[in-house]
Amino acid sequence: MPRTDARATLGLDEAIARCQAFVEAGADITFLEAPRSEHEMERYCQEVAGYKMVNMLPSGKTPFLSHQRLHELGFAIAAYPLTLLSAGLKAQEAALKSLRQAGFVDPGMELEFDTLKDIVGFSKYYAEEERYRTS
Repeated sequence: MPRTDARATLGLDEAIARCQAFVEAGADITFLEAPRSEHEMERYCQEVAGYKMVNMLPSGKTPFLSHQRLHELGFAIAAYPLTLLSAGLKAQEAALKSLRQAGFVDPGMELEFDTLKDIVGFSKYYAEEERYRTS
C-alpha cells in the first residue's frame, strides 16, 4: 500500500497521478494523504482504480466523514490513527483529576483487575510461568 503526501506540496493532480502510477506498478491499495475537501476525496476515488484508504483525524485537513459517506465516495479502508491515543489520554486526564480532587477514581472508570490482567497478558504469562516451574 503506497502512500503519497504530494497533495500538500505539489497539488491534487500530482497526487492522483502518483496513485495511478502506484496502481500501474501493481499496488492493490493506494493512500493519498490529506485530500482537503469531499470533492477532492471523490475525485481521487473516481480517478484511481483499486482500493483506497483514508485517514480520519477530527481536526485534520481531510473532512471527517461517516463510514457510510466514505463508502459512498469509494473508500475501502478508513484509518483512525490517533483516536485510541486521544481517547486514552482524555480518560487518563479524567482519572488524574479525580484522584487530585476526590482522592480516588470512580470504579466505573476502571477495568476489573482480572479483565486488565487478561488484556495486558498477565494471566497468560503467569500460566506459562507456572507450566515451566512444574515441568
